[in-house]
Amino acid sequence: MVSLLVILAAWFIAELAVRRPVSKLASLVEQVSSGQRGIRIGQMVGASELKTLAHNFDLMVSYLESYENKQAANQQALTQAKESLELKVQERTLALESASREAIDRAKLLEKQRLEITVMNELTDMLQSCHTLDESWPIIGRSLTQLFEDLEGTIYTYRDSGNALMHGVSWGKKAIEKHDGFAPDDCWSLRLGRSWQFEPEGLHTRCNHIAETEQGAYICIPMLADGKTLGVLHLQLPNNDGKQVFVELAQSAAARLALALSNIKLRQTLRNLSIKDVLTGLYNRRFVEEIFEHEVARCRRNDKSLSVLMIDVDHFKRFNDSFGHDAGDVVLRAVGSLLKESFRKTDFPCRLGGEEFLVILPECDGNAAFKVAEQLRLKISELVLFHQGKALDGVTASIGVATWPEPLKDEHILIAAADAALYSAKHAGRNQVHTAEKNDALKKG
Repeated sequence: MVSLLVILAAWFIAELAVRRPVSKLASLVEQVSSGQRGIRIGQMVGASELKTLAHNFDLMVSYLESYENKQAANQQALTQAKESLELKVQERTLALESASREAIDRAKLLEKQRLEITVMNELTDMLQSCHTLDESWPIIGRSLTQLFEDLEGTIYTYRDSGNALMHGVSWGKKAIEKHDGFAPDDCWSLRLGRSWQFEPEGLHTRCNHIAETEQGAYICIPMLADGKTLGVLHLQLPNNDGKQVFVELAQSAAARLALALSNIKLRQTLRNLSIKDVLTGLYNRRFVEEIFEHEVARCRRNDKSLSVLMIDVDHFKRFNDSFGHDAGDVVLRAVGSLLKESFRKTDFPCRLGGEEFLVILPECDGNAAFKVAEQLRLKISELVLFHQGKALDGVTASIGVATWPEPLKDEHILIAAADAALYSAKHAGRNQVHTAEKNDALKKG
């Protein structure tokens, strides 16, 4: 019995001192291994070894928690660093993309500016070689089409009278047709002497030369050179934020074109002084010498005829003797005006000197030339002229016609043949048309 009690007591002591602490320790270890934290054994009843074990367990858990906290902090720091790096990479990428776009836009702008400079320089070079405004308009139209892309525009220049503007050239998809022009007061830029930009929603008034159907924005720029206004450049503007670029380009183009057109007009004036007769405005003898061989060669290439009219005012001396030399000038100017009105643009009416005129008719055979000469003779005979309030005597003219290559084979005698036919008409009684024949001696009798 005593032995049994001893065994029971030993078991009880073992239960309290060993098994229960060990079981508790095992349970806590299992909790820690499953991820639970904040677990401590604290004071343990039992053997000193178990107390040491419990103490070490608590230390281990503390160390583990401290380690894990540090790991979590490190992980959080790494995550933040990664996110910060990714943000910086994203910002840098966006900055690079923006810089790339800016570089592309800059390159496009530089290319556009290079093209503009090239076009304007080439235009200026070509205009320096033009002799007349009519010759310059197609060149200007092509160049401004390149400069202003799809924008429509027009250049108007002053008529010689200075009281109206006429159409010079248009460009763009809806380039306007030629029209009679407009008065200077119809354009605000010409009134004010500066650029006039119209916006549909703006305060500026629309110019009267702009149709009401044109609803978009536009700018009119006076073309000034050497203190004179030559005309106006009109340009339709785009309905976006890029219009200022075209405004500046139009102003630059207007300035350069004004100078170029001024130089052309000056060259044209000087040219006219050398090849035009001051009294009648017709071509002079010098021009006949320049153009005759050229027209003969052109007709030969095209296998066409060329005719010449030689015209002389009958009894011209009578006007000077009876009414004075000014009266003779009235007659010559009137005949000159008839010559300007009576022929094609491809014909060349000239005053050789005194009362003698000549007309070169390219691509005109003998029959057609005779009809034209007869019509001209009738028109001259119908002139009613006055000088100082007095009616002048009737005016008539004799005309000689010569045609190459039929009937005349030699173009070098064409003018002489027409002169001989004129002499024949005068001898036959004046106020008539005679034609040079193949076997004419071409001598004045």
